[in-house]
Amino acid sequence: GTITTGHSVIHGNISMADSYKIKLGSSDDLLIFHDGSGSYIQDTGTGQLRIDASAFEVMNAADTEYIIKAAENGSVELYHDNTKRFETTNEGAQVTGQLDVLDNYSLRLGNGGDFKIYHDGSNNEIRSNGAKNIYIRPKDAEIGICAIPDGAIELYYDNAKKLETKSNGVRVSSSADTEFEVKSTGQDGAPSILFVSDNADDNADNWRLRADGGGTAFTIQNYADAAWETNIECNESGNVELYHNNVKTFNTASTGIEVRGP
Repeated sequence: GTITTGHSVIHGNISMADSYKIKLGSSDDLLIFHDGSGSYIQDTGTGQLRIDASAFEVMNAADTEYIIKAAENGSVELYHDNTKRFETTNEGAQVTGQLDVLDNYSLRLGNGGDFKIYHDGSNNEIRSNGAKNIYIRPKDAEIGICAIPDGAIELYYDNAKKLETKSNGVRVSSSADTEFEVKSTGQDGAPSILFVSDNADDNADNWRLRADGGGTAFTIQNYADAAWETNIECNESGNVELYHNNVKTFNTASTGIEVRGP
């Protein structure tokens, strides 16, 4: 080979056969060569490989498509088939298109990976590591849902807490008159609130409050003999009825009361 000390000025091309190398540095620290299958820039010595430029671009072999672009005091851009997909910004980074995280890998947020969005192939999960609440905010400074580790789930309306779970059930609250609404959206639908006691191991454990379709009557019922039986019925603009074993025995009337039975 040829060893040159000092500067060399070459006018024209340098042609080298496959696997011959341009060697730079006292210990051949930087190598540039082609081995017949691929082209290489190898930094084999101490230090790092640096490219100093005010603008840096990596193009395809035909010099028609961008692969990487970088600008001094600006962004770094990554391309796919000449379409920009990733870009650094003054606030972080921006993805154009879809970001895929494969099964059993998570999107981790926080210095310690405190918050994770995760899919295990069967289930979708939102995870919080440690004793940290999870908030869902419909807009800045407004809470919609708050999940507290080892504690309550809270639901809000216009940033005011309206419902929370407790160790023994739920609580509905309001700074004004409190209202719990059960609504049927179908024509003549009959909304109900079901009460189940004693692990529901027999029919007598089931009770319900029911508004009949059309809103004409409100009843208190228990479940017995494979059917719902009425205990009390309140009729719109009318009477109140009391039952015994699903048989009416007492009701109010416009003139007083009526009693049935012996």
